[in-house]
Amino acid sequence: MNKALISIFVLLFVNQHAIALFQNNDEYEFEEVIVTGSRITDTYDIYEIPAVRLVRRADFMIQEIRIVSDSRKEEMRRDEIHKTIFNLLKMSEKTEVFTLGTGEDIFVPLDRSNYKLVIEALESKTDTSQTRLLVKASLDQKASANQISSAIHDFIEKADLVGRAEILKTDELGLSIVNPERYRSELLQKLAADIRSTTAVFGEDYRVTIEGLNYPVLWERQGLATMVLYIPYNYEIVPKEYPRGPYNLVWDCCSMRT
Repeated sequence: MNKALISIFVLLFVNQHAIALFQNNDEYEFEEVIVTGSRITDTYDIYEIPAVRLVRRADFMIQEIRIVSDSRKEEMRRDEIHKTIFNLLKMSEKTEVFTLGTGEDIFVPLDRSNYKLVIEALESKTDTSQTRLLVKASLDQKASANQISSAIHDFIEKADLVGRAEILKTDELGLSIVNPERYRSELLQKLAADIRSTTAVFGEDYRVTIEGLNYPVLWERQGLATMVLYIPYNYEIVPKEYPRGPYNLVWDCCSMRT
């Protein structure tokens, strides 16, 4: 099998996996994934990101906030918190930049039909109530990440607080990305090119085995506004005459290769 046929085989192979994954993940297309600086995927950590990866600007920047009230009566605290959320919601509706939401891994937008979030009591202060929500701003390509971070800060500072309600920010800004699977095709094309260039070094007497293409696109945060996207693949190049097995490795194009 010559180099051209090897390349065609690999490209068809990865594209078949991509089609199968899309067919089984129709709902995933519409999800907006939240990424924090501390987020590490369950299967791979930041030190095992494969050599073939994409670095992309996230779609949104997210600030988690807590709205807290220590008014005397629980009903009053709940009312103050909900009215403060509603005031923030009205502010966001006047812009095309800010959106309120909630969620741990998936961003769920808030609107006038669902803004009354669950109110919890502080563990340390039973006479104080709180709720958590997210303030999201689009990462416009024309603005720097620092400018967008400052805009979020200014938006929160201008909130119309009700009663004894106050807003507390968490220290860390998060990111979100809509439908990470939209980068699968680009990653597969880049992976196929990497395989072609690597097999060219070894010549026509070697074959390729590849694993991990059944996994979804994974991601890690890289900077204030950028993310690394990748498929956790692993491929090996072995002599054609060698039988298939775990001990016939000649070149392991593993995730630690840079």
